[in-house]
Amino acid sequence: SYGIRSKLDSALYYFNIGFKKSKEINYVSGIARSHANIGYAYHRLDRKNEAVKHYEQSLKLYRILNIKRNINQSITNLGAVYYDLAEYKLADFYFRKVLENVLETPNDQIGLGNALYSLGNSNLELGNFKKSSTYYTQSLNIREKIGDINGIALSNLGLGSLYNKKKEFKKAIGYFDIALKHNGQLKNVYQEAVMLEAMATARFGLKDYKNAEKLARLALLKANESGTKSLSAETLELLVEINLAQKKFEEALVLQTNYLAVNDSLNLKDVKNEVMINDIHRINSDNQNLEKTNKSVIEENTEYLIVISVITGLLVALGILLVLFYKRNAEKKITNKLLQSQKEEIAAFNEELGALNEQ
Repeated sequence: SYGIRSKLDSALYYFNIGFKKSKEINYVSGIARSHANIGYAYHRLDRKNEAVKHYEQSLKLYRILNIKRNINQSITNLGAVYYDLAEYKLADFYFRKVLENVLETPNDQIGLGNALYSLGNSNLELGNFKKSSTYYTQSLNIREKIGDINGIALSNLGLGSLYNKKKEFKKAIGYFDIALKHNGQLKNVYQEAVMLEAMATARFGLKDYKNAEKLARLALLKANESGTKSLSAETLELLVEINLAQKKFEEALVLQTNYLAVNDSLNLKDVKNEVMINDIHRINSDNQNLEKTNKSVIEENTEYLIVISVITGLLVALGILLVLFYKRNAEKKITNKLLQSQKEEIAAFNEELGALNEQ
């Protein structure tokens, strides 16, 4: 609940306690879940390098345990990091991989809804509006069917964001209202900030500057409360634009200064480089493990082939012996038959001799 409500420092504290306890008793599933939770907390705190390390550990352990739903969630988490770093093609690659995996496990409706929603996000940023709309709509249908409140909120947020991009702001506001209503049941501060910022963008697009600024300032308050600096920076940037549109230049300058300070503290360029380097190392490691596995399989197959060859040779030899045995047996039968015939002829001959002697 701490993680959902975005009290991230408290969440991180309890996640680490869970991690230590799971490690003490070697509870592998608990260790994997703890890595995923800790990764989530670091992700929201904009400590993406640390988030990736924990996401990768959770993925590694879930693969060992062969828990497919959690494997897919771990891959989605890695894709979400790239999405937040504006590497949308890489994010889309991860999300498509998840969809492929989920389609092989048809009972995972939650996973399918999540995969479709994630693909809606990546395609939206890549400018594929038609695909994005399809993915968002499909995810919303699934989430409504299974009663996923958080999922319904996010899918509506996605559709609203799509209409924002298409500059159909009135339609967008309708979806944002639904998203905020459902999120109100969860009290997720981070998501509330995202939704308010998106709503402010729609109002700004309609040139409703007063309400746009009101919503944006509330979004900034929630973003600061959530502890996610990247969201605070994004909202500050929007507030600069809103104030410039209202010719409130002094206020815009103050906001611009705050935006630059927060944005510079994120050090996004270095973070992005480090995340990508770490991911390359992980992929290389996975490939090496795959090569070792393939080598082991080849060695096993070679051993099997040798065994099969030996068995085949023995079977062939046995077949030859059986043929020889049957052939010899047949010859013996013919010989016995000839002997019997000769025996009968001799007996008849002896009878004839006996008759002659009597005469």
